[in-house]
Amino acid sequence: MNTKIEDALWADYKKASDLVDGLSIGDNNECYKMALEDRDKVRTELIKMEQMKNEEQTQILQTKNETKWNWIKFGMTLTTLGINLAFSSWAMRKTFEFDREGTVTSTLGRGILNNTIPKLFKR
Repeated sequence: MNTKIEDALWADYKKASDLVDGLSIGDNNECYKMALEDRDKVRTELIKMEQMKNEEQTQILQTKNETKWNWIKFGMTLTTLGINLAFSSWAMRKTFEFDREGTVTSTLGRGILNNTIPKLFKR
């Protein structure tokens, strides 16, 4: 639809330019001024159409970039969550192995478990 409007505006601009070129300043000053005003109005509309196209393209690019950034943030969040879950699982498993062997790793696991699980009933 914009193409038809733009084509019509370009045709009007060409007609107005031809009219201005056909007139000379000395022939009829008032007609020349009116022809210039008409051509300027059409040119202004063409500029507005071009600005609207540029704004639309800018918005499309912004939306694409925001979408990419949101996916990156989502991936980073999932990765962080996965690492935290894996580490917490490892620490809890090591804590439960404490009864079988009393090693530094199991003591470390106990400390992590104490820091990870809140003390619900402690006042």
